[in-house]
Amino acid sequence: MNLRQRTGRGPLRALLRAPGYALPAFTAMALGIMHGGPLLSLARARLGLAAPHAAGPAFDRAPGGGWTTRLVAPETVQALGVDALVRAALAAVLLLMAAAAVNLATLVLARATARRADTAVRAALGATPGRLVRAAVAEAGALGMAGIVAGALLGAAVSLLVRASWPASAGSMGAYRPALGIGAAAAALLIPTLLLAVIPAWTGARGRLHGWLAAGARATAGPGEVLLRKGLTILQFGAALMLLCGALVLVRGSLPRSDPQALGFDPRDTLTFRMHLPPGAADAAHEQSRLLAAVRAVPGVVSASAASPGAWLAQGETDWVHSRCRGCGDAGVLTPLLAGGAVHHAVAPGYFRALGIRVLAGREFGADEGAGGRPAVLVNRAFATFMLPRANPVGQRVSFTGPFGRMYDVVGVVDDVHARSAGSTGVPVPAVYLSALQHPPRTLDVAVRTRGEPMDVAEAVRAAAAASVPGARIRDVRTMDELLRRHAAPLRWFGWLMAAVAAGSLALSAGGLFAVMNFAVARRRREIGVRMALGASQRDVVRQMLKEAARVACFGAVLGGAGALTLARGLELGFAGMHALDWPVYAGVAALLAAVCLAAAWFPARQAAGVQPMEALRAD
Repeated sequence: MNLRQRTGRGPLRALLRAPGYALPAFTAMALGIMHGGPLLSLARARLGLAAPHAAGPAFDRAPGGGWTTRLVAPETVQALGVDALVRAALAAVLLLMAAAAVNLATLVLARATARRADTAVRAALGATPGRLVRAAVAEAGALGMAGIVAGALLGAAVSLLVRASWPASAGSMGAYRPALGIGAAAAALLIPTLLLAVIPAWTGARGRLHGWLAAGARATAGPGEVLLRKGLTILQFGAALMLLCGALVLVRGSLPRSDPQALGFDPRDTLTFRMHLPPGAADAAHEQSRLLAAVRAVPGVVSASAASPGAWLAQGETDWVHSRCRGCGDAGVLTPLLAGGAVHHAVAPGYFRALGIRVLAGREFGADEGAGGRPAVLVNRAFATFMLPRANPVGQRVSFTGPFGRMYDVVGVVDDVHARSAGSTGVPVPAVYLSALQHPPRTLDVAVRTRGEPMDVAEAVRAAAAASVPGARIRDVRTMDELLRRHAAPLRWFGWLMAAVAAGSLALSAGGLFAVMNFAVARRRREIGVRMALGASQRDVVRQMLKEAARVACFGAVLGGAGALTLARGLELGFAGMHALDWPVYAGVAALLAAVCLAAAWFPARQAAGVQPMEALRAD
């Protein structure tokens, strides 16, 4: 057998003889590449796109106005929300790759520690530092290449799944090239592994050979190294628990709901579509009125109304609004003039009644409030709370062009809308509703309330709308429930993605705990032999080892629980429909953590219980 064959087979044979080291390290490498490759590629493709800020449908400029005349399209708001989710997923996968690197580092260093005596014997017999380094690199390289091959194959499969399941409402994926991400993840994990394998071999060949030879079989990890491994395992368990709780909160919060109280409006039995008025339409308000009259005349239609795009998703352009308020005050101090940001929408008469949005005070827009009428607005509950505090909002006045610009009378207050979407925040946003007769949009989202199944009258509604406004473009005819599911799909997709990353992190944590317990058994072999020689039973030994594993898991649970609550609170503030205190999620994850901890610690504990006292004492 030549030197090359011996060099190739020796490391593989050594790895096969040490499954307690090879399997966790192989798993860490494969999981890191499998998760890291596809998500690094997705982040590169998605965040490499130019941030979309496309101008949406125009409002007609108010007479003498000067405030915003174009809206941000809901698709743009959705895209910005998706980019925020991509950044969160990138942070999660970087955390997982860091956990994989930590696992590899602790395992490689523990392997070097356990083999100090062997290294000292080989060096004493004349092995040069270069030869010892080559042997260490060959072993780490063989393990790394096996992990890279497995991780690349799994990463390619995950990449295909990511591409196939990407939600259409999340926009374009960009130039998604998973091979680049897989290569980057493999390099990020392989290079530190090789370096960590080289350093102990080099220093070992030139180090305290006499001390290592004298230590013999006890030359395993010392108390400081074991404490470090336990601390890293605690961090890994905490990170896994935090990610898993956050992912499940995201998934549960994005589940489709038709509860009017949760959404702020009633989506049931409602058909929606988008209409682009023809470029030659001179009077958009007149075309809008004709459209709604034709749709309301369709048999089976209860009511119909229209709004600028994004109104029922609480998305749109934020303008600086000034409120001139009589009687407003905070802590006894009068504040007659306030300023702040507010989302604005244009809605047709009957909009709030058609969608089931409660009018809390005042009234809706009337059909007579056209271009020649007195400027009027409705505001939502959040606007009334923050911009018109401690006063009756109805009758107050607001302006979009500075404190002395054209004033609009507040004629009503409506409830907040909490639609679930990647671009909708969990905190109610102050909103101002303008009359679509005074500020008619060129693009309308139409809501049609029906007596039965909305899709049964979809063709008749489409035909009536097309006939009422010749040359208009109609698209996206679907039920309101389907529209809400479509806009919430990115939240669910990223929730399941982060759950997969958290599962990988939990597997790494279990591998780390297994390795810690395995090396603890090796380090304490003499102690266990003495205890069993003095009368300790196998059950006592197993119980002691499981207690140690439970302490590691408990510290990880405390750390991860604090992180999970923080992450869940951030999701609650950032996205509508999330609940930070989702106790079923925390209880389920805690039970899963306990099961994983016991499973990871059981086999090393059984190994410890199988130690024969005389063999342990004789081996030392």
